[in-house]
Amino acid sequence: MKKIILLLTASVFCFQIAGLSQTKVGITGGVSIANMKGKVDGDGKAGFITGLVLETPIGKTFTFRPTLSYVQKGQTQPPPGLVENLFVALRYAEFTTNLLYYMSGEKGGFFLGAGPSIAFNLPSKTVSETAGIKTTKTIKFGDTPTDNLRGTDWGANFTAGWRTNSGFLISANYNKGFRNLVVEGDPGSLKNQYIGIQLGWFLNNGKSEK
Repeated sequence: MKKIILLLTASVFCFQIAGLSQTKVGITGGVSIANMKGKVDGDGKAGFITGLVLETPIGKTFTFRPTLSYVQKGQTQPPPGLVENLFVALRYAEFTTNLLYYMSGEKGGFFLGAGPSIAFNLPSKTVSETAGIKTTKTIKFGDTPTDNLRGTDWGANFTAGWRTNSGFLISANYNKGFRNLVVEGDPGSLKNQYIGIQLGWFLNNGKSEK
């Protein structure tokens, strides 16, 4: 219930900003290259990321950009026993609030930015593969020893990219999770991180004011 309330609050916040006259509304989509750092030394895992992005100018060179995204995170873990492949497939609804600095040009502008992020867990699973047969298991989120991982994640987001005056957007971001997802009573640490590469388009862009 708390996650639903927080997501609704973030959505209302985005729509209120979208109502401002200078705010641009866009959609983005691309790939996430995720991993988890800590007690399990796994490999990266490719996933999907898509979202709703808003931009409100602050002066001539800065922009406030909140984004609400669906992000696939996780990792490829060392398989135990006869298991050939083992994937931790985590799914999140992630809300980021970035402050951007634009370096404008004649046809558009480069931007750099950073800000906090909070991600709420969605239904997730582990996938194991043995002799060509895949087996899935639902991940149980919570804070007790009977759970698999803690749910809500938070961290910092860093982004850079290019936006044209016509509204086309290409961006890359690095998101570093700060929360230890290991449940109570389980030693060690395990934290999310991912790189995202996205294309996007501002639907009501018009001519850039930058």
